[in-house]
Amino acid sequence: MDEDASLRADCGRCAGLCCIALAFDRSVLFTADKAAGEPCRHLSQADRCMIHAKRAASGYAGCVTYDCQGAGQLVTQDLFGGRSWRDCADGGRAMFRAFALARRVQHWRALLAAAIGLPLTPPLARRRAVLAARLAPAAGWTLETLERAGNGSAGEMSDFLKALRTVTPRNGPAPPASPH
Repeated sequence: MDEDASLRADCGRCAGLCCIALAFDRSVLFTADKAAGEPCRHLSQADRCMIHAKRAASGYAGCVTYDCQGAGQLVTQDLFGGRSWRDCADGGRAMFRAFALARRVQHWRALLAAAIGLPLTPPLARRRAVLAARLAPAAGWTLETLERAGNGSAGEMSDFLKALRTVTPRNGPAPPASPH
């Protein structure tokens, strides 16, 4: 299966959205607490991580393992024309809301891409294709289409994922039948 480049994070094309929009609690993954909407103390004025090369050693192992699956650049480039949250009159709130929706959509897209490799029945394959098309509009994203897809597809995605239980073993092969 060819990997979809739009599902890979490209921090160079983002405005550090994960470093602002997301909250984290002090733990083994983060050396400090940070509220959602508050810039990380290691985010530069140019929206770049100042400790990127040494995140884990600096107590930010959670940042090393995080993957927005392309949501950051989708929002920054496609929806906000390359602007930073710093350039927005609302302090970036619209960007952060779009980022939350884009993270959801990109996660669903990644799950749908992975489902291609499963032994789907023809009806499930059609459902997968319909959902995948809806979550990758040919005309590109707008804030309105992202809002509709991010909120309006949750039930269908949930139903599709539940239906996958019929085509894949839940936890490996079924246990042997017990002799009676």
